[in-house]
Amino acid sequence: MNRKILFQFIFLLSLVSQVNGQIGLNKARHAGSYLEIPVGIRAAGLGTAFVAVADDGSAFHWNPAGAALTKGKLISTEYSSLYGTLSDPLSTFIHTGFQMEFDKLGAVSLNWVRLSVDDIPFLLEVGNDPDTRKTGSALSLNNRSYFTNSQDAFYLTFSRNFTQVIDFGWQFFKVPYQIPVGVNVKYLRQSFGAPVNATSTGLGVDAGIMIITDVNDYSSKKIWGVLSFGLTVNDLTNTIITWQNNTQFSIPRSLIWGTAYKQPLTFINSEFLLSYQSSVRYETEKAIGVEYTYDHTYSIRAGSRNSELTFGAGLFLFEGLSIDYAFETHDLGNPHRVGVSFNLESLKW
Repeated sequence: MNRKILFQFIFLLSLVSQVNGQIGLNKARHAGSYLEIPVGIRAAGLGTAFVAVADDGSAFHWNPAGAALTKGKLISTEYSSLYGTLSDPLSTFIHTGFQMEFDKLGAVSLNWVRLSVDDIPFLLEVGNDPDTRKTGSALSLNNRSYFTNSQDAFYLTFSRNFTQVIDFGWQFFKVPYQIPVGVNVKYLRQSFGAPVNATSTGLGVDAGIMIITDVNDYSSKKIWGVLSFGLTVNDLTNTIITWQNNTQFSIPRSLIWGTAYKQPLTFINSEFLLSYQSSVRYETEKAIGVEYTYDHTYSIRAGSRNSELTFGAGLFLFEGLSIDYAFETHDLGNPHRVGVSFNLESLKW
């Protein structure tokens, strides 16, 4: 079977219960499934093990608490060709966002995410009679029309970083911890073009927290790195999606947790990052990622998510500007992801 047709068939199966369902409020397994597509090129290169890192423009997706870790005014954008090539993707995924830090109030970010699929075949409903189905199926295949689908999510994120000093009662053991906390308010919209002509909307809330500690605070030798833990609860209130025919579906609450350790390698002017993540919605998914950064100039990354390998690289051209690329292995095609971020604070006025 042609790979594009196979993808569209799977895509339609994931949506049919949402569009045609007339059974009131349901926990549809595939409701809002586009929200599970990884945002952020660095995160994708790390196998999506990012909930305990979350220190760039994709923080809203992985852990809204991490938005407070980025200084200045950050513009982020990315383009992904999902399950195809850069020139002929089966679907496209884009993200654009702006994140700004306020001295005492924390950080605020606005982000837009879109998944779009074109040229989806529209097949007629032909009933249950065998003769009608045979005739109708042939007619449908020979005279079929096509429609498009777009799925959008708009995020407003608030985050603040708190510092807590804990006295363990031992000599030299007053340890400061950074504890960022954050929350997303997200508006969801999905639309099908003619001849389907269907739309849905929804409003949801995510919340996250991180705990960050410098391991050097526990040792007299200043050779260690930074250890962090992250926890995010997505769709805290079981996000309700409502279609124009008043059919409703809920996106069930999901949990993501993970840990990361960043080790400086001063003797070679480098830094090494190891991260792990586990997420639970319908099943448990695990991810692990590693990153090596040299002289704050370039990074190479590798990871694994549910046995699918990922690779990535980052290039820092000058202060404030970074370009990232990520590649993932997948049965339906290997997604390519490209992203650019720029911190406006680096501009010299």
